[in-house]
Amino acid sequence: MIDAGYYRLKKRLARHEFNEPLLEDYRELGHHFFGFYAQVENMQAKTEAHFRDQAVDFFIDVDRALPNARPADTRNKVYPRCENRKWVNGHLARERSQFLATQCKERDKFCCRVCEMTFTEMYGKALGGRFAEAHHKNPLGTLDNKVKTQLHELVTVCANCHRMLHRMDGKAGDIAKLKAIVRRHRT
Repeated sequence: MIDAGYYRLKKRLARHEFNEPLLEDYRELGHHFFGFYAQVENMQAKTEAHFRDQAVDFFIDVDRALPNARPADTRNKVYPRCENRKWVNGHLARERSQFLATQCKERDKFCCRVCEMTFTEMYGKALGGRFAEAHHKNPLGTLDNKVKTQLHELVTVCANCHRMLHRMDGKAGDIAKLKAIVRRHRT
C-alpha cells in the first residue's frame, strides 16, 4: 500500500519477525523489497548509524550467500545464518617480524602503552603472562615496499586498544589521541 509516497505494510509485523530476512512482493506495482525491519524509537544520529551498520551487515550476508560469493567476514548477526562452511581462502598477507614484536613487548614489560593494562594483572600469570600485542606506529598497509622496521617504531598495546588504533586514522598522533580518550572516559 502506498501512503505519502512510501510503501507501507498492509499489517504490522510481530515483534519476533523483526531482524529476520524478509521479501515483500508488490507484483501489481512491479516492485520487490528484500531486507529486514528493525525497531527504532527515533532516528537520532546514533540510532541512524546503528541502523545503517545493521543494513550494511545484512546485505553483506546476502552477498556472501550468493553463488561465487566472496568468503564471509567475522561480524556477528542477530538472525540465523550458515556457519562452519569450509573453503580454501587465499589472500595476500604482510610479513611481520615475530622477533621484533617480542622484543617490543619485553621492552614495555607487556604493559599496554595506551590504557596501562597488563594481561597478568587482569587474568593472572598462568593465562595472561607474557601476553600483549605489538602495534606498528606507521601502519604497514600504508607502505608500498618492503621496509626494515626498528624497535622504536613499535609499541605494546592490549587487544582492545590495538583494535581502536586500527579504527583511527593511522597517523603518528593516534596513540596520544587514544590515550587522551581513555583518560577522559576513566574519570
